[in-house]
Amino acid sequence: MRKFLWLLLAFLTALIIVPFGLANRAPIAVTIDPFGRATSGLTFEAPLSLVLFLVFITGLLLGGLVMWLSQSRWRRTARVRTREAFRWRSEATRLTRERDTTTEKAIGGSGRKAA
Repeated sequence: MRKFLWLLLAFLTALIIVPFGLANRAPIAVTIDPFGRATSGLTFEAPLSLVLFLVFITGLLLGGLVMWLSQSRWRRTARVRTREAFRWRSEATRLTRERDTTTEKAIGGSGRKAA
C-alpha cells in the first residue's frame, strides 16, 4: 500500500512537472548580480524550467544540510548511549559467565548428581 501511494504521488507530480517544463522551454536571462544590468558578465540565458529545477534542488540540498547540522547533538547523544549500552551488555555477559562458572564449581564440577 505504501509503495502504491508513493508511485501515485510520483505520477501526479510528473503530470504537473513535465507539461510545465515543456511549456517553459524559452530561454530567459538570469542575472546573478542583483545591482547590475542585464548586460553584465554575471548574466546567462537558460530555460525557465531548468532555472526553477536548479533552484528547487539547491533549496532541497541546503535545507537538508541545515537539518543535518541542527541534529548533530542528537546523533552524538545516540552514539554515546550506544557505546554505553554495548559496555553494559558486555559487563552483563561477563558477570553471567562468572556466575555460571562459580555455580558449577560450587555444585561439584559438572552439575550432575552421581547415580
